[in-house]
Amino acid sequence: MRYLLTFYIFIIHLLYSQNIIYVPDQYSQIQLAVDAASDGDIVQVRPGTYYENINLKGKDISLVSNHYFNIGKTQLIKDTVIDGGKKGTVIRMQSGEPSSALIWGFTIQNGLGTGINDDYTSGGGININTHKNIDGLLPSGAISSPQIKHCIFKNNDGGAGNGAAIHAYSKWKDYGISSPIISNCVFYENASPAVLIGEGVNGLFFNNTVADNNSVGFQWESTGASNIQSSLVINNSIILDSLALIDSVSAKEIKINSSNGIAFGDKYGKDNTNIDPLFCYREIGEFSLHSLSPLSSRDGYIGALDVGCYSPKFYTIESLTILEDSKRQVVLSQYVKYANPGMLYVSAMASPTFSANSLSAEIKTSVNNDTLTITPDTNWNGTSEIQVTMKDIGDEETSIFGVFVQGTNDLPQPFEWIYPTTLDTVQISGENSFDWVTIKWTKSIDPDGNEVMYWFNLDDTYYVSLSDTTYDLSHSVLLANWYYDELSARRFNITVSALDPNQNSAVVPINGGSQELFVNRYQFLSTNDDLTPKKFKLYQNSPNPFNPNTHIRFDLPKNESISLMIYNVVGKEVAQIKRDNLSAGQHVINWKGQDQYGERLPSGLYIYRLVAGNKISTKKMLLLK
Repeated sequence: MRYLLTFYIFIIHLLYSQNIIYVPDQYSQIQLAVDAASDGDIVQVRPGTYYENINLKGKDISLVSNHYFNIGKTQLIKDTVIDGGKKGTVIRMQSGEPSSALIWGFTIQNGLGTGINDDYTSGGGININTHKNIDGLLPSGAISSPQIKHCIFKNNDGGAGNGAAIHAYSKWKDYGISSPIISNCVFYENASPAVLIGEGVNGLFFNNTVADNNSVGFQWESTGASNIQSSLVINNSIILDSLALIDSVSAKEIKINSSNGIAFGDKYGKDNTNIDPLFCYREIGEFSLHSLSPLSSRDGYIGALDVGCYSPKFYTIESLTILEDSKRQVVLSQYVKYANPGMLYVSAMASPTFSANSLSAEIKTSVNNDTLTITPDTNWNGTSEIQVTMKDIGDEETSIFGVFVQGTNDLPQPFEWIYPTTLDTVQISGENSFDWVTIKWTKSIDPDGNEVMYWFNLDDTYYVSLSDTTYDLSHSVLLANWYYDELSARRFNITVSALDPNQNSAVVPINGGSQELFVNRYQFLSTNDDLTPKKFKLYQNSPNPFNPNTHIRFDLPKNESISLMIYNVVGKEVAQIKRDNLSAGQHVINWKGQDQYGERLPSGLYIYRLVAGNKISTKKMLLLK
């Protein structure tokens, strides 16, 4: 029956209206839209918070939220807020607004009345007043009798004992009796009295809930004149705060009724209903009735809201996969559902707290509001479970889901130089030209337990791949890479990188970057004439096996041109290197394992042949990858 009546009122207003004005689509402020509206118009306000103090200025208009067109979606009432900012009354209706004028579907809060009736500034949330010609808009004999429906009033203060949420007053001797209709509204956390129906007002107050305000919830004052037919009707409403009925002997009628036969009785005070209404979640300002409430029955119920508490359900969270050494976040609120999502204050109720616990010590969990962060230990991978608990005012449920941490192939860990340092110098002479200098570094550890290989690099021209943490760099290699013939000393850049052979090209450079090795060959140059070889000789390549390059050393007893040919195992020539007019002495050719086109050759056995004049020498070498 209630919704049928509400629907009838909605249709009448919709048919009567001439135009719909949208806020903030067309006007950024509600007052601007009201000023632009004509009688019969609807001002429709989208969800949001509007910090305003509004005056309807006697217009016959409907000021409504989206709830007016979506009656079942009561959350829209909470989501459409008019906030007075404690700067005055939130909405003033003081200039003869007729009975067809309508306020529907708002949360009205933080209003502050600042005066008395004759100043028309009393009342915090809504002031209904017909005592004066406000701004010249009030015709003689006019009254303000609007309808106020489906609103929430909270945290309003009427000032000096006036109505905090609604203050209605009429100077009846001049303008007659005002007859506002207030229905389906909730009043809580307002100053005392929350609602004041004052002199010269016939009040119709039905299906409202007044609870948890400061002291007096509802106060009515009669006209005090025997010739005025003044009355107050409170019907199907819950008033848990004190009910102050200041009745003159001349007042005609006071009625307090309940449609389900439960009388409020004559006990006016904190417990005027004499019973516990069994609100669902009173402590968070949600005043719908429990299905077992004595104020509900098959035929109807009392108060502003429907019967039935919401039932939260924590749905199962799907198993998820996380890459090793990474995090994963899960928004837990998306798994919480409610059996009655259309109920008033559902978003306020839907504020559960969450906690989480990993069933494996290697996975850490943390919860910030409704966001769960899952963090596996460094370098750990495997399978575990996480238990999440959802707790709110209505219930507590848990959900357990699986977590698979997928292993990744980690890079080797950083490592350090041991030798050389910036102060180290290598002296090369004729006596030690076939010796070597040992390059050293610390060991790099692979977190996955794989073998770590090292890539040794000399001046970006000489490369060696090895598994040891030392490399014997021969003096002959240094001499072979000496491209500055006029210098007796120079600096070589040396660097080492660690790599996991299973990770393709990903490498970890040594800490500190490349190191400089200072080499002095002055003594070698000064004795070079005494070291002229006595005969032609080809030496075994070094290193061997090799990857990707190797050094091929040979001796020439006299000045001569040479050719170095490389053959594969089937005898096909794959590379040829020529040097013209080499001087007598020791020589080294650095071969990079490439054919004559610069392409890398495959692993295998290769034959290298050196031809100098009529002398020929051949040896074998092994290329590995």
